[in-house]
Amino acid sequence: MKIISSFSNRHLKLIRKLQTSSGVRKNRAFILEGPRYIRDYLVNSGDKPLFLVIASEKLQYFYDILEQSEKREIEINEVSAELFQRSIATTRHSQGIVAVCPLPEKNLDDISDGNFVLILDGVSDPGNTGTAIRSASAFGCSGVICSKGTCYPFLPDVTRASAGTNAQIPVLASVKLSAAVINLKKRGFTILGADMSGRDISALSVTGPVAVIIGSETSGLTEEMRSAVDDYISIPINTDVESLNAGVSASIILYALSTGNQAGK
Repeated sequence: MKIISSFSNRHLKLIRKLQTSSGVRKNRAFILEGPRYIRDYLVNSGDKPLFLVIASEKLQYFYDILEQSEKREIEINEVSAELFQRSIATTRHSQGIVAVCPLPEKNLDDISDGNFVLILDGVSDPGNTGTAIRSASAFGCSGVICSKGTCYPFLPDVTRASAGTNAQIPVLASVKLSAAVINLKKRGFTILGADMSGRDISALSVTGPVAVIIGSETSGLTEEMRSAVDDYISIPINTDVESLNAGVSASIILYALSTGNQAGK
């Protein structure tokens, strides 16, 4: 285990850079903060963290992570609690452990062999983006495609909202959706767009693989995606409520797809 005592240490500098989308893209790495997400990553990911940074006072709580990391020859760094909070924590009450992980390198081939795919079209809020990714993982989605206008899916806020599942299923970032949709259609996918005017999701009957597009809360689907949609679907809600947020909408639709109103049934 290495001891870090300087704010300007190269590992701490890198972690600070990874709190922006440009830093994640440039360095091809992202942050996992918190023991639960790191444990899941160590178990479920085919990759391993590049290194860990742990606050000294928290070491006693992470023996299992330390043991696994040592077995897999993952570099472990110890810092003071004050330096951890001042230098790299991304939340006010940090749990005192951060893993820097390699950015997943996925493409459309990695997600197009499943029953359904989620497409996020201009979902700019990190909480909604992360929630949608988490639900995609929970309900057996083969992957998530994020447009250039969607919040970058490997930012710390998105990773927290996704509970680290952005590292567990294929997630494509900053994709030109028109090309991706053409590719999916060639592979036999039906393209469904979420829209208030669409037909009730409970009445949906589609055979074959499905790609569901969720647009932004403020403007819905972009015109480019509207021209690509094969059919529109909606979630019936109380008329006193204007709409559901993008994360909740994605979750309900993916649940419906996974329980029988969907592809392959």
